[in-house]
Amino acid sequence: MDSREIRLSGRSVPPLCITAEPGIDFSLRPYTRRALDAAGHQSDLKRESFLTLNLDYALSGLVSASRGPLPAEKYQFKVQPFRCAWSMIWDDS
Repeated sequence: MDSREIRLSGRSVPPLCITAEPGIDFSLRPYTRRALDAAGHQSDLKRESFLTLNLDYALSGLVSASRGPLPAEKYQFKVQPFRCAWSMIWDDS
């Protein structure tokens, strides 16, 4: 997604604004990473009473060498030094 600004809001919490330079990828799910890893099928997942927000500087392709060929060269994540600045602000006004 490569977002530079993410705004989240809900019924009983103040809005949250996240800004990033350069942009970041994110996901917001009603499941923890542990629950996703443990589930054999989507029907095994049970919604949590909270949301899990993941912020990612970079993502690799959807395939891996453990289950087939590597992703195309342009989709492979190259480990290298990077700089990223981000902030999270609760808007409680």
